[in-house]
Amino acid sequence: MRIFDEKKELDIPKWITASSSASTIQTQTVKLNDRHGEYLTGKEQYGSKTFQCSGTIPTDSACAVEKERSRLLSLLSGKDLIVYRDDDDTIFYRCRLTGQIQITYYNGENLHKVFTISFTLKAFDPFGYGQRKIETIAGGRRDISIVTEGNLSTVPEIAIGDIEKVSGLLVHCNGTELKISREIAIPHGKTLLYKDGTLF
Repeated sequence: MRIFDEKKELDIPKWITASSSASTIQTQTVKLNDRHGEYLTGKEQYGSKTFQCSGTIPTDSACAVEKERSRLLSLLSGKDLIVYRDDDDTIFYRCRLTGQIQITYYNGENLHKVFTISFTLKAFDPFGYGQRKIETIAGGRRDISIVTEGNLSTVPEIAIGDIEKVSGLLVHCNGTELKISREIAIPHGKTLLYKDGTLF
């Protein structure tokens, strides 16, 4: 498991792993009078995704147990985290530490230097992301294929520049089209940006 904040990879002990994950899917249905069962009325909607994480951490001394516990909580709390479930994963999730943080202590001559931590990371956006890819296309209509490593097909962010004006069909992607009904002039040195369903 690898965890990053917005700047760097966090120093998380290798013994901490994501042991399970869970997500919910809500299906919109309606119950009709005098009819058995239910009827679908819309698309499925994905809820947030949670990762149950835990690890047993050895330290050098009993005093170091509380220091390491505090260090880990400080690293993970109150910030957006980029989480790779496994060290070799190329898909990541945007998560926050949430819910109960469980610490288990041990008694014994050497066991008192060890503790187990369990916590939940929650991805409010349930989909995994791949690395950002930037493709530059020189003028004219072209068909290109951009393969992403995330776990859902997505319409890309598109910037159009170095051209005086645009009109008509701009992009066709996965059955979705971006088409404008009137001509738009693009000032020199500026770009027209399509992002998250909005053109500006």
